[in-house]
Amino acid sequence: MGLYDTEDSVTRSFDEDFIPEEQLQAQWAEFIELKKVIVEQFHLQNRPARILDIGIGSGRIPKHLSGIPEIWEMIDSYDGIDNAPACINISKKPNGSGKVKVYQLQKKWKANASGIIRVSLHPIGAAAS
Repeated sequence: MGLYDTEDSVTRSFDEDFIPEEQLQAQWAEFIELKKVIVEQFHLQNRPARILDIGIGSGRIPKHLSGIPEIWEMIDSYDGIDNAPACINISKKPNGSGKVKVYQLQKKWKANASGIIRVSLHPIGAAAS
């Protein structure tokens, strides 16, 4: 049985009630930096960003970003990929925007993105899947 074999295991893995405080702080620090990069790229390219999120997990990043209208308007599309079917199922749940599309990681995959992010929720030294 893998780390993200069931939707329950995915939900618990990303549930703030089960994540250590230092990891939550690291996630928010990454999120703040991501917002800065989106704004910077929007102004440099003079167009909305197309984002590819490798390892989208529970989809928490696009859910948070979509809750900030001034940032969300700077994003044209948000594509997420993951290799865990349970993560795909959870991250596909509606977030109120057609900008987010989620795909099962396959050997051949073509993306049209202006930025790539990878956010790891694993503490340093933990095995990533």
